[in-house]
Amino acid sequence: TTKANLGAGGSFNFTVYCAWSNDYNYSNDTIANYIVAPKSVINTYPYHESFNLSTTDWTPTGGAERWKIAGILTNPSMGPHTGSYMAVFNADTFANNAVSKLTSPCFDFTNLNSHATLSFYVTLNNLNSLKKDSLHVMVSTSDGASWTNLNSFSRYNVSYTTPQWCRVDIDISQYAGQPKALIAFEAVGHQGTRFAIDDIYIYNSGIRVN
Repeated sequence: TTKANLGAGGSFNFTVYCAWSNDYNYSNDTIANYIVAPKSVINTYPYHESFNLSTTDWTPTGGAERWKIAGILTNPSMGPHTGSYMAVFNADTFANNAVSKLTSPCFDFTNLNSHATLSFYVTLNNLNSLKKDSLHVMVSTSDGASWTNLNSFSRYNVSYTTPQWCRVDIDISQYAGQPKALIAFEAVGHQGTRFAIDDIYIYNSGIRVN
């Protein structure tokens, strides 16, 4: 039997047969003609995710209490950093300690160098000081089986008397040369306020446009 390379771009058609004693009627199996369309690996840089099409290759986890793509942020009221959409986590309405990861498509970091950088914008404010919602930026080189924390941030920041977008730059040069990597933004809510991220960049230092 030839094994399919599910890591390659394209569509794969699966038919699953139930191994039930004396059942030879495969036409009524629960899963049949199920199509999986894996996304191509990203290996061209600079990379930019703006969420401006309202659809994205970034995948949220967390059931109903998860990251969502939205055009407006309330509590506090803010618009996207650029364009029409951003990724929003509604920490104020979710249960305390609600957790959601927003996970990237697969990256090939072979072409990144010793100046490789991950940049993004996050909303910060000084509201609800006792309910410090947090954001953890993580990387995985094991298809998400394990994660390494790159940096952590509190949504609450006493310096931001007016809610604002803040640019964050993270050195990811130690992952340059990795043939596959995932980036994730893990939000942890403590019923403080909503917060958002926008304009995610991955680039070699000196070639970023924005």
